[in-house]
Amino acid sequence: MKPINFRQLHRKVAPIVLLPLLITALTGMSYRILKSWLGLSRDSVHFLMVIHEGEYLGNFGEPIYVFLNGLGLLFMIVTGANILLKSVKPWFIPRDKETGNREQGTENNL
Repeated sequence: MKPINFRQLHRKVAPIVLLPLLITALTGMSYRILKSWLGLSRDSVHFLMVIHEGEYLGNFGEPIYVFLNGLGLLFMIVTGANILLKSVKPWFIPRDKETGNREQGTENNL
């Protein structure tokens, strides 16, 4: 069985989840900053929460949006962490004391 290439999966899914995650992050931060730091009322910035939570999609679409947004974020975290660990792993592979080369059989195939 062929091993999973997390880098390719991450690259294919990233453009799909970028816009929803960016909108969620920006509206959530804007809501908190405008309400807490600038003292705007909850009613005046509620439109940001409508966008943030996907309420504009209605009762049927909102839970789907939230679920897929969360699933996309978790997927990106898992694949990104896997890519990071594979790129950091070679730093911890011991070197041969005489030659300074990495030990045989421990190469990282990215």
